[in-house]
Amino acid sequence: YAQGNSLSGKIPTFIANWTQLDVLDLLGNNFEGPWPKEISSLENLDYLALSNVVTRGRAYDFPDLSRMTSLQDLTLRKCSLRGPIPGYIWELKNLQNLDLSFNELSGQLPNSISTSLTSMENKLNGLLPGWLTKRKNVKPHRYVDVSENLFKITTSEFNASSDDPDVNYFPGCSSNSPHTKDRCDDYCHNNVKYNELLINCGGKEVTSDNKHYSADQNPNGSSTFYRSETGGWGYSSMGLTKSLDNRPASLIIKDTCTLSNTAAVLVETARVAPISLKYYGFCFSDGTYTVQLYFAEIGLSKKQAYPITPKRVFDIDIQGENVRKNYNIEAEKENIDGDKMVEHITSIKSYLEIHLYWSGNGSANYGPLISAISVTKVPPPKHHPKLSPALKAVIAVSSLFFLALLLLLLRKLGYLGGKRSSKEELKATELFPGGVYTFCQIKDATQNFNVVNKLGEGGFGPVYKGLLPDGTTIAVKQLSGKSKQGIREFVNEIGTISALQHPNLVKLMGYCAEDNELLLIYEYMENNSLDHALFGP
Repeated sequence: YAQGNSLSGKIPTFIANWTQLDVLDLLGNNFEGPWPKEISSLENLDYLALSNVVTRGRAYDFPDLSRMTSLQDLTLRKCSLRGPIPGYIWELKNLQNLDLSFNELSGQLPNSISTSLTSMENKLNGLLPGWLTKRKNVKPHRYVDVSENLFKITTSEFNASSDDPDVNYFPGCSSNSPHTKDRCDDYCHNNVKYNELLINCGGKEVTSDNKHYSADQNPNGSSTFYRSETGGWGYSSMGLTKSLDNRPASLIIKDTCTLSNTAAVLVETARVAPISLKYYGFCFSDGTYTVQLYFAEIGLSKKQAYPITPKRVFDIDIQGENVRKNYNIEAEKENIDGDKMVEHITSIKSYLEIHLYWSGNGSANYGPLISAISVTKVPPPKHHPKLSPALKAVIAVSSLFFLALLLLLLRKLGYLGGKRSSKEELKATELFPGGVYTFCQIKDATQNFNVVNKLGEGGFGPVYKGLLPDGTTIAVKQLSGKSKQGIREFVNEIGTISALQHPNLVKLMGYCAEDNELLLIYEYMENNSLDHALFGP
């Protein structure tokens, strides 16, 4: 067992010397192809699993495994395999589970089969064989996933598969298939177009933050496709997992006792899949959307019978783009609302695809899990009309008038002629709008200029955070004795900031000039300054 170790390089050929080996699990590594011919001689293997083969722009033929006649479980997932599936695979008498998903395999399926097949995202084609379309009362029972291939599927066959919880024919919405676009467009009744998608995964209809989330309580999920009758969405699930007593495990989990987040109603339930879970949004109006995926790890038991705590690790793709690699819910930090959320901006044309899949890292049987999905359209930017010549002239005249007024004001203050006494300069502040605060008020607001409330220090002096009795948060700039600035600079700053009023500029709320203390009171900038946003850590 070497699963989930991120091993790289060529698969070592000395493994071929381990002739008595029963199990070889190499899932969740980064080995380079192709498969070494020497290892194909391991005739005693009954379990072989490999995934995530590094391609370096190449694809590989199906490896020769014909001598491994004891195989019961074969997984070659995302191994860059091309070409047809060899005929001897269908003749392996002991083979029970076959997973060839996320490859580029092509060709047709045989007319008879003895495996539990999972073959997703390949290029298999032709007609569906009878063992797939005539499954009623067939023994042994099989979980079959041949979704996202190029099969010629009739409407009756597809509708029949929708009633079978253990089979998935869904061709997907990819443009690779000539049949898929029409299939996905069939879900758009009366040309309805959606601008949002809200799903409470695994749970009932709920309302959170004034948004109404659709229910997602279909119990099926091992290998199945489900489409909501009302919401223009569906999901495609892949893989088979069993609980410790060897019964099929539930694909919906619920836990309301250990949640602390503010939107707990959205994360008290979740849908989980053994290997792969794709959510589709149909009939979207074209545009840019914000996709928010909510997670809460409610599927791992706190009381483990094993010395090693299991880990749920999976990848997240949105519209075919990988947005999270090896995402671990428990290791993620909560946001300011106490939620664990992945947010991504994406472009949508007609349909949306959100793909969560287990690539082999973390613990086996702990596939991807999701609690809620929110997809909302980003409003288009406002187009401002061009200014007419007349309006430009009005603005120019107004600017000149404002400049003349400012010069007149500065002259009255003495800046354009002669020095004045400190008292005269301070008296000039009465000409400016804004509040005048007492030193006691500011002392109480800042808790006597407590160092805990200190926000920073500049050329003028230290800046403190304060709280007025009415609940207003303020920033107080105190003129320092070490500062080279004086009363004139103090008055000048009041005049400059007061004269410049704009929603994106900090507002001067008032000042204090009392007991040899010179204080400027600004509105508090919760997100810090523009300088900090651009050049801060």
